Amino acid sequence: MLFPCCRIAMKILIVHNEYGKFRGEESVIQSQINLLQNNGHVVITFRRSSAELLQMRLGKIRTFFSGMYSFSSRRAARKLLSDQKPDIVHIHSLFPFISRSVLCECNKAGIPIVMTVYTYLNEPSQRLAELGFASREQPKEAIG
Repeated sequence: MLFPCCRIAMKILIVHNEYGKFRGEESVIQSQINLLQNNGHVVITFRRSSAELLQMRLGKIRTFFSGMYSFSSRRAARKLLSDQKPDIVHIHSLFPFISRSVLCECNKAGIPIVMTVYTYLNEPSQRLAELGFASREQPKEAIG
């Protein structure tokens, strides 16, 4: 149900790279999708999963580079934006398979972006550790 003063339904694209295991972020995103749909909005999703890493040939190496910039995700986003024409894009997580490349396509299409950042500054190192590229250990304080 939409607010009485605002009877305009929006088409919203939700972008998220799932961890591969159900976690808090996935719960929040599913709740958001349900809330939006229950209030009359159309929700489209663009998802990738870190679980894909297990099936990829040279998965860790490919994941490292796609985390910086993914040409395949950019192409997929371009097609999705062109076909679906969302009113707004809500990005939850881009790393490691989607990457910031989708931001370029959203900007190019003139579609506003909202981004929820769950782990500011920490996400790349945390996700790299989960994928086996880095250690989760924090640096030890210098003794002096």
